[in-house]
Amino acid sequence: MHILEVLSVILAVWFVFFALPWIREGHRLRTTPGYVVPKVSRAAAWFQGVVSAVACRIMIGPVKFVRSPKIDDWNGRLVAAINHQVMGDIPVLLKVGHKRTWRYMSAVEQVKLLRAWYFAWTGCVAVVRDDKEKAQLALQAAVDGMVLDREANFALFPQRRLVADNNLDPAGIRPGAVRIAHLVQQKTGEKIAILPVYIGYDERPRGLFSLPLLRNLRRVRVKMKNKDLVETAWVERKIYGATVVAGDPIAADDLPESPAEVAKLLSDRWTAMKQHCAGCERLSVDF
Repeated sequence: MHILEVLSVILAVWFVFFALPWIREGHRLRTTPGYVVPKVSRAAAWFQGVVSAVACRIMIGPVKFVRSPKIDDWNGRLVAAINHQVMGDIPVLLKVGHKRTWRYMSAVEQVKLLRAWYFAWTGCVAVVRDDKEKAQLALQAAVDGMVLDREANFALFPQRRLVADNNLDPAGIRPGAVRIAHLVQQKTGEKIAILPVYIGYDERPRGLFSLPLLRNLRRVRVKMKNKDLVETAWVERKIYGATVVAGDPIAADDLPESPAEVAKLLSDRWTAMKQHCAGCERLSVDF
């Protein structure tokens, strides 16, 4: 058989048994609020780590990871609560968390037609942020996904929007991460913890990018939105690297019941991480 015929058969088999099913899953994810995609495979988790590593290098630059030793001592799954400054936050998180399987939440407008299959394959939950009823469906989908996929952890941005100026005001933090942790724990009997994660970006030019001609290559434009998710203004930032600080897991049973107290707790943890972010080689304080 001619080599082109062999390749054609292989391509046809790949399309029918892999591509087409995930294209359908991507369509359902994009158009059906609260849709739960199938279990995230090890191949998908590995591929996601590779893509995230490449995307980080291109979009962000070098990434340093500082983690609490208590993460390794936690015998359970995690719901990562991350501050949200730029679109590069997701690949940064997935790069440093590649040893775990992650499901994650993303705005439905990011789940575009040509890449919807990838979001579905890698465990995304699409959320319609400006509709409370549909946002509640997304939260339930996050819970159902973790119940379905017993190896998966979850990642989301409690601020619900890009905050380009990195304002960590508790008033802008939603309690969705805590609700997910409690509901998964109730349904599975497993121990679930909230993992505060802070991503800090280095805006000091370095290496080749310190040259004036190359600085604009690392320019990131972020569309600011207010608390009601109304677009307000473009904010321009130039990013040359990142430091990710993962703090102490907080067991779901140890979290306060009041949403306002949860928001204050996350804000305080992020603020402490921000203060110790730059130049920190290992954690010297509890977060």
